[in-house]
Amino acid sequence: MNPNEITWQFAPGFDEQRRVALERPAAFSEIIESVLAESSVVKFEVCRGKAGILRQCHRPEFELVLPGHTVDLFFNSPAGYRAQYLADPNEGQKQNAKLIASLADRLISYAEVHPTKVHISIDRIRLALSACSAKAWLPEASFAFHHRLIEEIVVPLWRRNALAALDAFASRTRPDPAEQEKAIWGLRASQANSIEIKGAFLSDENEEIVPGDKICRRQDIHRFGYA
Repeated sequence: MNPNEITWQFAPGFDEQRRVALERPAAFSEIIESVLAESSVVKFEVCRGKAGILRQCHRPEFELVLPGHTVDLFFNSPAGYRAQYLADPNEGQKQNAKLIASLADRLISYAEVHPTKVHISIDRIRLALSACSAKAWLPEASFAFHHRLIEEIVVPLWRRNALAALDAFASRTRPDPAEQEKAIWGLRASQANSIEIKGAFLSDENEEIVPGDKICRRQDIHRFGYA
């Protein structure tokens, strides 16, 4: 990979005050500290998979509210969550696990006093949160899934894939690979006031089951900026 392909800058015209704030953290560990200090767990659910073998699986899902500027640092900083995957997909996975591990006790404590309709034991929650496919992300409502090019973050690798996807749509074909479409959204510095933590899907035998479209999640964030 050409190092120039994975540089992270902000587009001309990006809000200067916001840019200065986003460029302040020197390491993702600083952002984790901010998330720990400023977040509150507000939601816990147990969700069943929607298709195939996942229909027999469940996972715990949590939502944490934070100040908008902290979520911005988490998602859009050159030292943030997505930037870890951009630098190296495996490093991104490592930092994802580190973040969830740092939050696990708080999430489990919340689950203990907020029972759900679908019961899941505390041991299973802990197992799901420690599994490889456990993940953090912004709520899907934070994203506008249209195909308009909005360049806020300038990452050459993501931009190249976004333009290729848009060319395909303009030609009334599909991007190749289909996941290339995600780069259109990866270029955006989406904002929110919360972060979601989702554990792995577990079967009744406590086997981790990864949805087919998420098997390459770390590579998708690396190549497209969106999973």
